[in-house]
Amino acid sequence: MHRPTALVPCLLLALCLAGFSGETKQPAPGNPVPSSALVSIYRHWFDSPYEYMFDGNARLTVGQRTYGEFMAGISGIMNYGGLGEAVALHLGKPKPSFGDIRAMEQLSGLKIYIRQASTRDFGRFNPKIVRWGYANLIPDPATTVMGHRCQDLYDKLFARFFRMMAESYVYLQRGGLFPTEQRAYLTAMKRKRFDGIAYLQQRFAARLQGYSVPQNGSQFTPQMAIGFWIRRHTDGTAAELWKGLGLLLARYDSGWWSGLQAPTLQASPPPPSRKNPPKKLKSPPQGPDGA
Repeated sequence: MHRPTALVPCLLLALCLAGFSGETKQPAPGNPVPSSALVSIYRHWFDSPYEYMFDGNARLTVGQRTYGEFMAGISGIMNYGGLGEAVALHLGKPKPSFGDIRAMEQLSGLKIYIRQASTRDFGRFNPKIVRWGYANLIPDPATTVMGHRCQDLYDKLFARFFRMMAESYVYLQRGGLFPTEQRAYLTAMKRKRFDGIAYLQQRFAARLQGYSVPQNGSQFTPQMAIGFWIRRHTDGTAAELWKGLGLLLARYDSGWWSGLQAPTLQASPPPPSRKNPPKKLKSPPQGPDGA
């Protein structure tokens, strides 16, 4: 069964703010975001992110807290990390409720949804949000946030997340699996008691084992990452997101990115008519990929 998705609208924007960026030949849609605003937003994000999104191996002290590797996913960045709240605070707005997207839409000047999610379907996102994100929302790797270069924040905390997102895309693209897996997923969704997480965990159980962690409500698994790309292939934003991810990795992780030998970008077709944290996240309504 699909759970209703109050936090789904922020999925693409969460990825963008987490680091999708780069130059684009076409004018970027939406509002420009200066570097000083990004520093303000990311500083607020580190005010009090949910501690169980990180493993227990201390890697970096930011402000008054010490963090291990980031093990969560999309909703972790957006909601449990409080990115929506960070944007609201930057804009001088009151603290938003969980999953409130209004501050994000004000920052971008764009709608996040083309079609919102329902209990039986996931949301379809506005491709302009993705282009806006990779045109506006990445700091230079040398930019300092709370005493640390963004490059160090990436290397010590967030590299696993972005590398896994890249490898999960490559798994589907290089194997020519997008059409087959899209059909299989959409067919499975029609089942009366469809459980997206269980479906993904079972169907892709042996994939990307180097990133495997127990599925416990707090950790983002490679199966969830694969599910994310299947959904984005369906709503037509996969190629644009892949472009943004490639630009991020070329800037922040160029050696690893070159070694991946990433496949050529291909547009999606139009949408059809480690250490276990001791505590789970709450379970707000969300899709099986946290999207």
